Amino acid sequence: MKHLNARIATCRAINSTLIIIAISCICGIGLNKVNAQNAGISFNGSAPNASAAFDISVAGLAGQKKGLLVPRVTQVEREAMNPLPQVAPGLLVYQSFGTAPGFYYNTSSTLVPDWKLLASENTVRWDGLQNPTTNNQIDHGAFATTFTFNGVTDYNAFRLSSNSLTKSNLLSLGVTSTDGASGFTTTGLSISKSGANENAFHTSQGISSIVYNTGLSSTNIAGYFNSYGGTNSYALVVPQGGGRVTLGSETSSTNSILSINNGHLQSKQTTRPTIVTSIGAGTLSDGTVDEFSSDVAGTFTINTNVGTSNGEQATITFNKTFSKAPVVVVTAASLNGASRSFYVASTQSSFKIYFTIAPLQQTSYTYNYVVIEN
Repeated sequence: MKHLNARIATCRAINSTLIIIAISCICGIGLNKVNAQNAGISFNGSAPNASAAFDISVAGLAGQKKGLLVPRVTQVEREAMNPLPQVAPGLLVYQSFGTAPGFYYNTSSTLVPDWKLLASENTVRWDGLQNPTTNNQIDHGAFATTFTFNGVTDYNAFRLSSNSLTKSNLLSLGVTSTDGASGFTTTGLSISKSGANENAFHTSQGISSIVYNTGLSSTNIAGYFNSYGGTNSYALVVPQGGGRVTLGSETSSTNSILSINNGHLQSKQTTRPTIVTSIGAGTLSDGTVDEFSSDVAGTFTINTNVGTSNGEQATITFNKTFSKAPVVVVTAASLNGASRSFYVASTQSSFKIYFTIAPLQQTSYTYNYVVIEN
């Protein structure tokens, strides 16, 4: 019986070899086989590559070259390959029809396959991406990319998060433009939200910025804007009809463009205005501008000397000029200041105060001022 089984096995091996040789002859290719090492198919009788278990070479094929076709299946057929007859990690098929056609390979070490779509130019899926092992850069060149999330209803459609950021930016957008088209606008970040709400009492927000970091001597800034270098540089613009601006509340009166609730309007600048007294305040007279004064509001004092007269008493020069002569409102801030009738005249760069009657000699006159450009 043992001899009979051995003869049957030998016959089967001979038959298999004869079939392969016959197919090779019919196809006009050469079959090269190294015993127990590797095998190969070639068109010029070359030996198979020593590193390959099976090597197909078309180097000797005349005319148009040919490739290898792996089994073609539909999506339904691929998904029906479950369970597998035997564990087969690395099993490869080509899905020719269905969602996301392409090459699929099995990564499972069980009979239940785990198919992975082999990445190609048009078949990369988010859930197929792996964690990077180094910093990466994607160069789009002159091409644009659009993401759509039309099916998302109650999730963050696109989210970036980090629990380890200690410096730098979670998201950085940079635009370097040296050839801006005349009459057009380039925008680093454009956000547009629109649509007719079918439900009442819905609030739409273009940008929501909330910073809530705790810590000793820390500073939180929800919005930081800086613009410079242009002929006209604006850090923030709300155009006509662009809506109301409210501070300290989410509501304001209908006709209010800027509304400040439960707070104050403060104007500060590093360099305050300067004051120079005139001949009307007497020879060797001087003046002072209080420490926290600005071009918008502040307090100044005229210290008269001998030889006073009515008329121009002092000139207060702004730190930065206005685009046109502003409105200046001056009120007395001392009893002596209230004892004299006065008026003011402004230019783009300064304003002057005039007395209708001469001030007393060696006396101080203090006034508050508010400056508004309209």
